Amino acid sequence: MKDGKNDELKKSLRNLKQRTIEYNVFNKDKEERGIFSFLAEVKIISEGRGKPTIVIFEFTSTVLKVIKHPNMFVKLNLMIIRDLNSKHSVALYELMKDYQNL
Repeated sequence: MKDGKNDELKKSLRNLKQRTIEYNVFNKDKEERGIFSFLAEVKIISEGRGKPTIVIFEFTSTVLKVIKHPNMFVKLNLMIIRDLNSKHSVALYELMKDYQNL
């Protein structure tokens, strides 16, 4: 960020740290359901004006497990999503794609 102003970055990182994700809401995959935090930790290391700021973040173990074994994800067509007008229509599209082959 120019002029050392990184308030927007700090705010975004704070929001990511506070973000929680709920999984298996519809009990589709198995009996396990849960909620986890997106980020485990965020560090911002600044060595002074004119020097680079280092941002370090860590994912929780649950996020890492899901990234390594993405069986809970569905492939979506971004060309379709860009034409949808609301977050509710995007959620409905995701739900429909998830159950498409059942």
